[in-house]
Amino acid sequence: MSDTQATVVPRGTGSRTGKLAAAAGPMLSMIFVLRKSRDLDRHPDLHGKVVQAFEDFRRHARDGGVPAGDLDDASYALAATLDETMLLANWAGRDQWQADSMARRYCNNEFVGLGFYDKLAQVRRSVPARAETLEIFYYCLVAGFQGKLVESPKELADLTDQLARELASADSTVSPTAYQKVGRLEPLRRFPWLAVVVTCVALPFFVWFLTWSLLDRRAAHIVDTLRAYHF
Repeated sequence: MSDTQATVVPRGTGSRTGKLAAAAGPMLSMIFVLRKSRDLDRHPDLHGKVVQAFEDFRRHARDGGVPAGDLDDASYALAATLDETMLLANWAGRDQWQADSMARRYCNNEFVGLGFYDKLAQVRRSVPARAETLEIFYYCLVAGFQGKLVESPKELADLTDQLARELASADSTVSPTAYQKVGRLEPLRRFPWLAVVVTCVALPFFVWFLTWSLLDRRAAHIVDTLRAYHF
């Protein structure tokens, strides 16, 4: 697929947000904030706050009736994305994070960064389809996870496009609202941007202006959650 070709965006017909996506919204927002932060050391007890956010995600997912297998696989994807974010950053807490990573804590496996794509392949092969779990992996790629594809940006972009097509075929509502027209940057428009803008004042104002209306129903909950973690 050429880089100049448009990304096909999932176009769900329903209005329901997946239970996993609803539970993981604050976590995904936090990942984006952490990736964009230029000074992670300014956040006191960052490890503890991320752990609390992870616990909240798992609790909300369980309370929402998410099957244990789906929750574990979604946790795997989120742990891999968080660990990659924090271990590639230059900050004083890196060694502490490595000793008590999200992968060790929630997956009993410190190599989830290597296994992310294997786990993704398993989810994609599942019968019946597990669209709600797949969308978490999709969002993790949109949030910036690279793993073993760090040197293969085109392959990574093509994979993200393929997941968008599969989610569309499964009629899964990956976005909190209706999907917009296709475009390579469209997955970023469906990310929980309003929470990011509120918690990271360095983000350009035009991002907020572009996306606030897409997230009206979920924004208040996400913002309140992130404020609780003092971001």
